[in-house]
Amino acid sequence: MLLKSEATWGRKTYTLALTRLAEQYGRRAKEPELTEDDRAWNERKAAHTTVLRQWIEGVMASVSEPTSGAGGAVALTSLVECATAFLEANAARANALDAMPYVAVAEAGDGISCRVEPQGSRARRL
Repeated sequence: MLLKSEATWGRKTYTLALTRLAEQYGRRAKEPELTEDDRAWNERKAAHTTVLRQWIEGVMASVSEPTSGAGGAVALTSLVECATAFLEANAARANALDAMPYVAVAEAGDGISCRVEPQGSRARRL
């Protein structure tokens, strides 16, 4: 869906591109010359695209935006916290292999929070 929506770089492009794609599917779902199955398929694709857009908006809202005062930078600890929360909510952990990404990021986050100290808008290593 992302490829078909032609979403490009930048957090705002996902909402615009996926909204446009869902609308295209919605219009196709109403075309009388399509079979009932094709209209139903387009209606499902419109709904799936909307759900994906909403999910991406939620993920993007959890990622800190760069601040102009920090030269467009985002604190590393903020990114690690975001990655940990994302994996907590989305990563499968049915077995040890599934859990590896979550455990690795969580452990890295613990290590990073022990090694950095805020200094103005930047963080430095101790």
